[in-house]
Amino acid sequence: MKDICVGVHVHAEPERLLATLESLRKHTSQAIDVLLLPDGPDDTTQATLDTLRDLPQSGTVGPLGPPACFNRLAQATNAEVLILLESGALVGPGWLDYLLAALAAPLHGLAGPSTNHAWNEQEIFPHAGGSLNDVAITARLAASRFGNRVRTLEPLYSLGDFCYAVRRDVVEAIGAVDESYGSGPCWEMDYNIRAARAGFQGVWACGAYVYRSPFTARRQHEEEAHFEASKQRYQDKFCALRLQGLRTGYEPHCRGDACEHFAPRSLMQIRLETVHFSNHTCRYEAHGQLYYAHAQSTHICAPGAHLLRATRLSEQRADYHR
Repeated sequence: MKDICVGVHVHAEPERLLATLESLRKHTSQAIDVLLLPDGPDDTTQATLDTLRDLPQSGTVGPLGPPACFNRLAQATNAEVLILLESGALVGPGWLDYLLAALAAPLHGLAGPSTNHAWNEQEIFPHAGGSLNDVAITARLAASRFGNRVRTLEPLYSLGDFCYAVRRDVVEAIGAVDESYGSGPCWEMDYNIRAARAGFQGVWACGAYVYRSPFTARRQHEEEAHFEASKQRYQDKFCALRLQGLRTGYEPHCRGDACEHFAPRSLMQIRLETVHFSNHTCRYEAHGQLYYAHAQSTHICAPGAHLLRATRLSEQRADYHR
């Protein structure tokens, strides 16, 4: 069995975090590790996090965004499969079975599920309800309709970031997620195209289902505030005309592989080492004691740090639903 670590990034509305943990406990048949990834949490969320002492946490005092959360997840564990999950996401029965089946193909390095809300093709059940019972019903429908069917998301490489599964060999091949996107979008497409040019496909595991909650107020604000800058950052990195200094302006929307100038392997940077940021703190519990660590970079959780291994959900005694 593969080692699997699910990192849940959270910043507000802690009741959503508790619901996510409950769905993981109820609808995951495999033994998994869980790591909480606070991203500049508000006071109410921090108070809830302080009560979840059975789960290790690697967080930042200020908001650095999902890219930094993914990098901390990758550094905190040697798990063969890493899954970045939004707080508020509710996994359905069989979700992980279908994601792992998709990732079993040698060329499939990244995978994501069907959902109720996404800007890309993964939004297949837009009217699905958000109770655990609703999620279970929709998950069974997805499984019945699609089974182990997978699709690539070319030409845009648009695998959604709400449930983002990545094999360890992809991380070893292309390195870190680009944290310069901060709290804005497009980082997940960036990682997907870099992986693709390294020989790994990102795929939509159609039979898997994860319900996505509406954006928090902070997430909505950050998406809008950083949208243009993120689009420009993406084109700066993957437009051959900009990489060669032949174009000064930006396209309204990148067309991906439909454009002859998109992401030439000879010009783009595929591997990225971890970018250093400050104010990272990490909390973990071992031998019944609570510890805090602080450092000036994302390397506070070194690969193989055994004290940061997350407690397996099958061993949890806490009632996350209350």
